[in-house]
Amino acid sequence: KFEFDAKSLAGKSITIFEECMLDNIVIAVHKDLDDADQMIHFPKLKTSVKDEVTDMKMVKAEKDMRIIDTVEYHNLKKGKKYKITGTLMDKETGKAARGASGRKITESVVFDGSNFAGKTLVAFEKLYYGDKLYAVHTDLEDEDQTIHVPSAGTTASEKNTGTHHAYAGEYVELTDTIEYRNLLPGETYTLHGTVVEKET
Repeated sequence: KFEFDAKSLAGKSITIFEECMLDNIVIAVHKDLDDADQMIHFPKLKTSVKDEVTDMKMVKAEKDMRIIDTVEYHNLKKGKKYKITGTLMDKETGKAARGASGRKITESVVFDGSNFAGKTLVAFEKLYYGDKLYAVHTDLEDEDQTIHVPSAGTTASEKNTGTHHAYAGEYVELTDTIEYRNLLPGETYTLHGTVVEKET
């Protein structure tokens, strides 16, 4: 019986060697790297999430949210059936992200993510063979598993008074201050503003 830390062995295989000794003299050995009966395989998962529409690591918070989670796996046995489950996690809390319906987002193709504005989501995956867990990819800091959901909010005011009231004169100057969160650095963004009459 061997007990050891196998975290560094994901995606690798090991072979167990044996020596039989009598009075400190080796009398038999079994050291065959290619002996399948002596091998243990450690599966490995690697994933990458992105927005289905833009192909970016950023997605809009909306009712019909779609995120593509591509799973790459290594060191599994051919011809066997495995099951992979995925869960979206809230990076800030480290807990399962809950959509607008209050349910955890697991194995869904389309879900209501309208409440995710400003959040950073991380996809966690688990691989099972039967009911046994064989591999996980659950790293909150892995940028490949991470998708950002931007948020934006604005505050409009009259330039001179700094309030939400303006004189209905021939010329008025308004300031619209925009606050945004969770945009990806290094990209160029364009902001469009429109003045809309509330009554009409």
